[in-house]
Amino acid sequence: MDRFRSMPAENIGSFYDSMKPEVYDEMVRLINATESEQILAKILERTDLHADSEIYDVGCGTGLMGRLLHEQGFQQIDGMDASEQFVSEAMRRGHYRNCESFYLGEKQLPKERLGRYDLVTAHGVWVPNHMPAKAIIDCVDALKEGGYFITAMRSYLWEKGDSNGYRDMIDAVVEEGKLSILETGKFMRGVEGGNDMFAPQESMYFVARKPGPPQ
Repeated sequence: MDRFRSMPAENIGSFYDSMKPEVYDEMVRLINATESEQILAKILERTDLHADSEIYDVGCGTGLMGRLLHEQGFQQIDGMDASEQFVSEAMRRGHYRNCESFYLGEKQLPKERLGRYDLVTAHGVWVPNHMPAKAIIDCVDALKEGGYFITAMRSYLWEKGDSNGYRDMIDAVVEEGKLSILETGKFMRGVEGGNDMFAPQESMYFVARKPGPPQ
């Protein structure tokens, strides 16, 4: 875990490429990464999306979010991740229409993703050495007018003044009129014992929408 803490963000893809997908899946289970379930609940509760709505799963990993969405009947799911291995595994599992490997927040968002999606979702990515705050701009740019951005992160990373700048970036995007916050809320994630990185701690979700009529 020390390697994980100190790793530069540009190396995160290589880090996960060195991990077998089944090992990653077990790690997610052990650390009780419940963000995906919280996000799914808000998608079902706060949106009027349907089976053919266009969805972009940012930081899709091996495809947990895609599986949960697919089980709810959603069919048009694209994904991206820094790990080429995880992208291949997510596609193999059959819940995604398309998956790509690149770094979000580094001006690499493909043009065909701009203004395309009814929903952009991201879980487990807003942590040190993963996606930078600038990736939030890419998430907003990928939305259609009226599209939803639903995500979550640990509460301490959301606090204003945190060096990762996630809250500052959200505040800036809202102030510029590019996003409106519809709801925020808190939940607990993590497990007792083991590595302190994964100890129980407060997290929060937020539901946001890009201004304008849905297309």
